[in-house]
Amino acid sequence: SREVMHALAFWPGAVEMVLDEYQRITDEERKLTDVIAGYLDPNDDGAAATNANKEPRFSQKKREEAEKAAKEKEREKEKEKAKQKDDDEEDDADKNTAGADADEEEEDEGGLDPVLAAERFAELKKLYEKAQRSFKRNGRDHASTAKAQEALAAHFTLFKLVPRIYDQLLVGARTHLDTVRRFERHIMALAIRRAGVPRRDFIKIFPGNETNMDWVDQTLKSKKSKDYADKLRLVKEDIQRNQRKIMTLEEVIGLPVADI
Repeated sequence: SREVMHALAFWPGAVEMVLDEYQRITDEERKLTDVIAGYLDPNDDGAAATNANKEPRFSQKKREEAEKAAKEKEREKEKEKAKQKDDDEEDDADKNTAGADADEEEEDEGGLDPVLAAERFAELKKLYEKAQRSFKRNGRDHASTAKAQEALAAHFTLFKLVPRIYDQLLVGARTHLDTVRRFERHIMALAIRRAGVPRRDFIKIFPGNETNMDWVDQTLKSKKSKDYADKLRLVKEDIQRNQRKIMTLEEVIGLPVADI
């Protein structure tokens, strides 16, 4: 969906992977239909098609004049065909050959316009490189980086990826997300089941502290912790071990846990 594509644009490596796939098209290693199934144009609201299908209105006199001119033009064409029959047959043969080649190329691309594809992928690459430059220069949290990343995501949603690529991107994102959630569940089990931290309190104080190595000590200082302080100290190292795993995953993915 469009929302998923927007989210994937922020996932490290997703846009780069799609650009690499298109590079393989330009290298003639893949066809366009191996990468995209079409486009989604946010400006296409159907108005153009509606207007194109409207029948023009003519007065009776103008209609007759138009019909007469069309007939005259048709007679001129017939005369021209009679004079240059041999040349026309040769030209028709050339046109049929060219038409067959064009039809074959169109069929290979599944009806997709290679020129439009080149334009949209070129824009995607431009926006991607701009976002990368801002990230390296200003950092992820800078306003200019956020703006560049949002522009990239908006353009990325125009592409309808084929299932092979779309599913591969989703699997990568879900795998890392599941890993983070598993570490978080381990921490929750340690705090609630073994240390006796009330579930309601844990849900209130832990989110946002997934990689805060001082979280246990800060929690122990609170007045509410007197009922479970001793048990929480016993599982401190185990909790921090899982927090370090989350931190490592953040470094590998290149995203803070809140954005995973």
